Amino acid sequence: MSSALRGVFVAGFALLALSTPAQAELLHLQAGTNEACPPGACRTSTLGDVNGSLYGFQTFDNFTLSRDARIQTVTWRGFVWQDGVGSGTAPDPITETWQVGFYADNLATPDTDANLYTANIDAADVTVTLLGVDVFSGDNVNVYEWSATLPTDFLATGGVRYWVSPVSLQASFSPLFGWSASTPASGLAYQRQFANGAWGPLSGNANNRAYSLSGAYVPEPGTWALMILGFAGAGAMLRRTRPRAGLAG
Repeated sequence: MSSALRGVFVAGFALLALSTPAQAELLHLQAGTNEACPPGACRTSTLGDVNGSLYGFQTFDNFTLSRDARIQTVTWRGFVWQDGVGSGTAPDPITETWQVGFYADNLATPDTDANLYTANIDAADVTVTLLGVDVFSGDNVNVYEWSATLPTDFLATGGVRYWVSPVSLQASFSPLFGWSASTPASGLAYQRQFANGAWGPLSGNANNRAYSLSGAYVPEPGTWALMILGFAGAGAMLRRTRPRAGLAG
């Protein structure tokens, strides 16, 4: 194979690799533990029925990526709590649907009027891993890690702050999902309450949440341009070195 032809194949395969979704890589991590509520307050993020009315809370945490990226998977840690269980068997999740949303930033708080992306994912399609049993407010609780693959990628612009929010949608409010704090304790999260048919105001809560984002960084425009230029140059070399067809006698 000539060097020009090899150049075409190399450029072509490289361009194909850039255009094919790469294996998911970790884009953002706020580490958690197997404790239900490590140092820093835990926050409810659950909507369900209480006495015939929808009731609950939604919790948000923020992130900023260094480069443009396609977010494909969201993973979060927390626990399932039912008041009064005591030392009995910890309750299991009763989530029917996980609502995963991304929100714009508005002066360092979530702009809940600018919901950029919402995915309602059936609980059966969300991977759940039991991490252990802990005690919260005197009751046994199960501590879990949930991981949801988004039905479509969320494109995050590098250097822009966003807010992410997983919410457990369920028929009954209890037992509820509590989003665990990350470690070490730092940062700020926000929460709002739904009651009497309306959302209340946002309130700031100490400490970040335990979660991670995975996906793929978007190639820089310069990388695309260089690859396309290289592919075109290799093609031109191949045309120049191709032997002419013989004339018919």
